[in-house]
Amino acid sequence: MDPGLPSKLRGALPRSDVPNRDVAPVRRITNSAFTSAEQVAVAADEIYVSSFGKSVLVFPVGANGDVMSTRQITGATTRLNSAAGLFLTF
Repeated sequence: MDPGLPSKLRGALPRSDVPNRDVAPVRRITNSAFTSAEQVAVAADEIYVSSFGKSVLVFPVGANGDVMSTRQITGATTRLNSAAGLFLTF
């Protein structure tokens, strides 16, 4: 584990001290706005989740459980349609 990472991100990344085996998730986000996550990215203390390629939901990096997204990127002006990947730039 990289000690230079912010402490709230350390639990979200794979642990190098655990060999390849079944490990319970540290956090699980559920939300009625999506039934499955196609792509997930973590940046700037937020988790971005694409849902069925037509919207991106944004959650705080420490989110856990049944939580509402803090923002939704959706609508015709986004031109999202069957997104195959999620790339963030700031």
